[in-house]
Amino acid sequence: MRMRLRAMVVIAIWGCAALAFAADKTVKIATGEWAPYTSESLPGYGLAAEIVTAAFHEVGYKSEFSWLPWERCEESLLAGEHFGAIPYVKTPERSAKFDWTDQIFETQDKFFFNKTRNPQLAKLEYKSLAGLKSFRVVGLNGYHYMQSFQQAGLNIEWAASEESALEMLERGRVDLYLNTETLFYDLVNKKMPGKRGLFSAMEPSYSKDLNYIMVSRTYKDAAKIRLEFNRGLKIITANGVLKKIQEKYSGRT
Repeated sequence: MRMRLRAMVVIAIWGCAALAFAADKTVKIATGEWAPYTSESLPGYGLAAEIVTAAFHEVGYKSEFSWLPWERCEESLLAGEHFGAIPYVKTPERSAKFDWTDQIFETQDKFFFNKTRNPQLAKLEYKSLAGLKSFRVVGLNGYHYMQSFQQAGLNIEWAASEESALEMLERGRVDLYLNTETLFYDLVNKKMPGKRGLFSAMEPSYSKDLNYIMVSRTYKDAAKIRLEFNRGLKIITANGVLKKIQEKYSGRT
């Protein structure tokens, strides 16, 4: 009886230890709705989330995602509630407060316009923000480019969401809307089927942005986890998993 009791105690202790180990190997990630890069409604939660999940899986970690307003994502990292937030572009202001993983993907931001309401924009090349002062530009709080817009003195009309920004562009309430091609046309296809041909983008691109996991400096073992993620990212790059994820989403435009 005593031997059986001891065995049961050992099994219980081992079980608790296993559960604790599993919990330690779960990494909390904050993100917001930015389909098709991240979305709670997409299988796999979108391009960025799938890359993060696959990289962590290769090194024995499980990803747990939380959907928050973008400004709240940064607050949660400062509080150590999440290991990181995706997808984020480096800025000097952010780098003063957070660390970064290796790059997870690249985006190109372009200024989109309504061809029917602003046909003259089709002949205008993008050169600088200063050249856009005569146009109304839609703005969204928490986005990395907003400080540059404000410093350039642009005429900003604020929108509450990507969907609202697209509606403002379609109705002529704004002239320009900065977004990535993938996200913009994915949004048009979902919200305004059949109206893809209504819009076009200024060339060249406003920017080519490298996207990362923005990492908390107060999350437990953040430095170790960041190195492990980078190792996992190298593995999925070498074994072709990253390419398959990228190809899965390349057809969405």
